Amino acid sequence: MELKIYKGFPIEFLEKLDINNALVSGDLFSKVNVLSFDVKTMKKLDASLSLLDDNDSKWITYEEYSLIKDRVALSVD
Repeated sequence: MELKIYKGFPIEFLEKLDINNALVSGDLFSKVNVLSFDVKTMKKLDASLSLLDDNDSKWITYEEYSLIKDRVALSVD
């Protein structure tokens, strides 16, 4: 499994990413707006993370990652 975490990238960069490869669906503004995060968002992220297969490659924003960071084991290549 590969989970790419994008930190500090402008919305214009994120708009070029394949939204189908996002860990959870949603508009980009909500993916970077930490004030819009709630328990429901955290549960969706957590559930999607647990459903990933070894061959999956997904991406999230750093703001989303901050909600589930305790469940992610990082491997830096």
